[in-house]
Amino acid sequence: MVSTLHPQPLRAHRVAPAAGALGGIVLLPGLREIDESVPELAHRLAAQRYLVMVPELVSSLGLDPEAAAAAEQCWHEVDHDDSVSDVLTLVKGPDYSRWAVRALRATVTALSREPGVDERIAVIGYGTGGGLAFTIASADPRVRLALAYDSVGTDIDLVENIKGAAVSFYAADNVAAAQSLPDLRAAMRRAGVPFCAKPYPARHLSLTDLVTPRPHGSVAGDLWQRSLAMLRLHLV
Repeated sequence: MVSTLHPQPLRAHRVAPAAGALGGIVLLPGLREIDESVPELAHRLAAQRYLVMVPELVSSLGLDPEAAAAAEQCWHEVDHDDSVSDVLTLVKGPDYSRWAVRALRATVTALSREPGVDERIAVIGYGTGGGLAFTIASADPRVRLALAYDSVGTDIDLVENIKGAAVSFYAADNVAAAQSLPDLRAAMRRAGVPFCAKPYPARHLSLTDLVTPRPHGSVAGDLWQRSLAMLRLHLV
């Protein structure tokens, strides 16, 4: 059980495109690193000619992966078992945020040195990874696009420091995302950050929506196509 922050050096899984890179992506699946869709999504993005780095935040912190995944799922709930409560206490604390920013900025630096990437970098995050995507973009001007899916844990006070663009895709039934959107949109507007948000008619979004090819009219198909359009707009 981890109750205090004693991280190991941050590891990251690297997936390179077969042809020259059009840009680089830091992919943050939140606390669901065990989700089998994560490597599939990294390879699908690489097939679009992006070099993808997937930082292993959960394992670098020594967290139990099952408890971490459960914590992601019940982020806004009050009652959890002890293992989930310990994870939530850790990742909602300031030490985690400070460590994550330092570690992920180092990942951005490594990505920027890859052939063909330079500073054409996006951070894509899901759940808590979505909140981190906005945080990293606010801390690192090399990030041209922060793209969040069903984000939680967004620090709205930081968005005024974002130098690139920001996008939020979320499920219409995601009450927390819907309730925070007016404040988030207002903060982006005050800071002059190009920002767009789109709700989807679903109970929640999932990484699977970005992995399995679907018709354009479906939630998954539209989400994938809009994501690619944002990457092309800001990186290519």
